[in-house]
Parts: sequence; structure tokens; C-alpha cells
Amino acid sequence: MKLKAKFLLLAVAPLLLATLAIGTLFVLETASLQKQQQALLEETLLTAKRDELRNYISLALTSIDHIYDAGRDDDAAKEEVKSILAGMNFGADGYYFVYTTKGLNIVHPRQTQMGGTDQWMKRDADGVWVIQELIARAQEGGGFQRYLWPKPSTGKVTAS
Repeated sequence: MKLKAKFLLLAVAPLLLATLAIGTLFVLETASLQKQQQALLEETLLTAKRDELRNYISLALTSIDHIYDAGRDDDAAKEEVKSILAGMNFGADGYYFVYTTKGLNIVHPRQTQMGGTDQWMKRDADGVWVIQELIARAQEGGGFQRYLWPKPSTGKVTAS
């Protein structure tokens, strides 16, 4: 190999290696930042959705407070509460549902065939025990549970 070619190789090879290393690091950092940004966006959206759901729950409780404030606990009062909640909607896919602590469905206005049925063993496509987990969050004093469920507006299963 000629001396000129050796000098050229010694000068260009490190430059090419440095450029390749910098390019690789740039791609890796960009991917990492994209994942971080996506996680931050998801958390921001979930926080907003949780706040929205808290407001809807507050609205539902306000709608039935007059029954409980009157000290009513008879069957007529329970039917009135069920009717009020079944008639309330928020948005295209928002509705209220009620289960007993044993998983018996009391109110489900969008899937009325579930009324009076035991849903304790209901699992979603990811294997989440949907009703058991929802009841567990309620017994903990409230909280949120992600699960897959068909959207009423489309019938497609999505994360709730």
C-alpha cells in the first residue's frame, strides 16, 4: 500500500468511526427521549381522565344523595337509585355501572343483559379479573383500574 493511501486511511478511518459512534448515540438518545415523552404524555392524559372521572362520580353521588339523606333504604329507594344512575351518561361511551361486593351486576345501562348476573369471574383479554379488581379498588376507598372492555359506541374492545 502506498504511503499516501496509508496516511489517508489513518486520517479518514477515525473520522468515519467517530461519525458512526456519534450517529449511533444520536439514534439511541432520540429513541430514549421519544419513549420518555410518550410515557409523560400517557401519564398526563391518564391524570386528566382520572380527574374527569372523579367529577363524574361526584355528579352521580350528588344525584342520589337526596335518597340517602332521607334515610331511605327500602326497595323503592334502591330502584330509584338504579333508575337515576342508569339514565345518566357522559359522552358517547360514558355511563355508570353498579356491582355488589360479590360481583352481582345491579346497573349496567349499556349491557342490560348483564343485570342481575354474577360477573365475579369476568376476565378481560389481558387476564385481568375486571370486576374483582374494580371491587378491590372500591374497598380500598377508591382508585383506578385499567382493563379492556367493549366501547358502546363502536363495540371494539379498548382500554378503560
